[in-house]
Amino acid sequence: MKKIIACVDGSLMAHSVCQAGAWLSERLSVPLVLLHSIEKDRSADINLAGNIGLGANEVLLQQLADNDAQKSKLLKAHSKALLEHLQQSLPELNSPVATLERFGDVNHTLDDIKESIRCYVMGRSGENHTSDSNLVGSHIESALRLVDRSMLLTVGEFKQPQSFLLAYDGREQANLAIERLLETKLLADCDCHLVMVGNTSHATKDAFDKELSRLESQFASITPHFVDGGNIADSLLAKQQQLNVDLTVMGAFSHSKVRQFFVGSNTLKLIANSHTSLLVIK
Repeated sequence: MKKIIACVDGSLMAHSVCQAGAWLSERLSVPLVLLHSIEKDRSADINLAGNIGLGANEVLLQQLADNDAQKSKLLKAHSKALLEHLQQSLPELNSPVATLERFGDVNHTLDDIKESIRCYVMGRSGENHTSDSNLVGSHIESALRLVDRSMLLTVGEFKQPQSFLLAYDGREQANLAIERLLETKLLADCDCHLVMVGNTSHATKDAFDKELSRLESQFASITPHFVDGGNIADSLLAKQQQLNVDLTVMGAFSHSKVRQFFVGSNTLKLIANSHTSLLVIK
């Protein structure tokens, strides 16, 4: 069975990630799993035995091995306690909330279990960014590149969406995002703002009008917006504020001008400065 995977750590953002995961779980009727990837310090990966030399004391080598084993044991105990605390903080859901501990990089873990993932949730900032919640965690950009599943990114305290901005450019991935929204009815009771930035060709406007009609069949309130020119990230950020939406939704935009959004500075700019959670549909 497919699952919602909420990737948590010891940061303040973990509660927001859990709340977002619980919302997705209930809306999609999919079980929720809280995932904590245990990442050792890079120094733990150094082969110390190889640096000691042939005359090394075997007792010292054994102590090094014992210390490493003890560290792993403590990290695992901390991970278990963290997951239990977050699990208990959630309201009762339709399906029991499971937990999963893994040693290693979180993106590698997600790749390993991707066949069981419906959608995964991450926080914008990790436990290394406690002083600045606008700093983007080191895993975010690589996750967007590497993990072939939809992602919900929380940027602060998560609130159940009442309104959302849907970015549209007329390409395949944007149409796919709309298709998924219509299929799942994830945001059916929310106010929808369909926003197109920069592309004013007749073909794209025709596609925009077609998708607008499809969306009107499901959403009680839907408003179209055209934004002429300008930087894509800046334009979307401005619309977020102007419309005061709770969520921004977009496809992966893999073959358009917005492609830069997922391979360069526009990605980090929108994520770092977003006023809303971001749902990237793949």
